Amino acid sequence: MPTHIIKLKDQYLEWSTIIDAPITTGMTLKAFKIYYQIEYGNSQAKYLDERLTRAERMGTSHLCASNESLHLMLSYNRAGKNETTLTADQIYDFYCVRQCEGSKPEGVQEEG
Repeated sequence: MPTHIIKLKDQYLEWSTIIDAPITTGMTLKAFKIYYQIEYGNSQAKYLDERLTRAERMGTSHLCASNESLHLMLSYNRAGKNETTLTADQIYDFYCVRQCEGSKPEGVQEEG
């Protein structure tokens, strides 16, 4: 499953491009590095610093990251209740502050 690291404020999350939503809760940098090592092992850990550098600079580890990448990624998310689109603040609140406790917030339904 293709994933990217995203950084929202002071938290790091793993983002799935398949479900267009976080697949982890928010973590500190130290906790994320531990998670990543456990989840992917040494074979992928060698790429982590490079990916984190992009996430720090651009908000996402996507290889084609630009200053708009995180905004574009988040603008088409399905992280809310019934796959609705959440704002960056809603994602941060639910996935980082609340750590996925309680009901998913209802976002905006995509038109089309």
